[in-house]
Amino acid sequence: MASLVQDVWLGAKPRLRGRRLAPYEDARVRVVFQPDLGRTLDEPDLAAFLEALASRVDVVAFEPRGQGGSGGRFGPEALDDLLELLASAPRRWPDGLPLIVAGHGMGGTLALAAAGQATAAAALAPSLGAFLGPTELARQLQVVRVPLLALMPRGDAASAPVAEILEGVESAAILAVPGDSRAVLRPPWAEVLAEWARHPPAAPP
Repeated sequence: MASLVQDVWLGAKPRLRGRRLAPYEDARVRVVFQPDLGRTLDEPDLAAFLEALASRVDVVAFEPRGQGGSGGRFGPEALDDLLELLASAPRRWPDGLPLIVAGHGMGGTLALAAAGQATAAAALAPSLGAFLGPTELARQLQVVRVPLLALMPRGDAASAPVAEILEGVESAAILAVPGDSRAVLRPPWAEVLAEWARHPPAAPP
């Protein structure tokens, strides 16, 4: 269980609803996490996943624009919001913890697209969207050298195109997960993600 659970606001235009969760022990790493489209931080399975993740790492989760309590309308600007948050990390959190960007569903694909601004990136059941299709995502990942982790549910057809792209990325590790897109939010995958985030493999040269 997390020792700290605190609702916060991130950004200004629009305001983005976030939540910070911290472990009892000193964290070795910070994970910035985005949920899937249509999901909120209050949904029981996602809230339980974030609590489990925060038992081992510091977590900052936020709802992308137009989702849940966040303002604005979801669109290409959602990637800009994530990139801006990652770029502001040294000012927001001067403790200097390594920064991992992660997400579920479309949030996972956004995390992959923003991977170059973090120490590593993880995507849980990532799915493509109207403004982030296979060509654009493949182009983004061509220049990424940081470690990537993808948890791909065997029963989720929406993740298959992203898995195909990641198979050509040298720094990517792909784990097949039994079940559908929500299976990645159930045990033991929060613990797997936390352990990977604490000890990510070295990026290829």
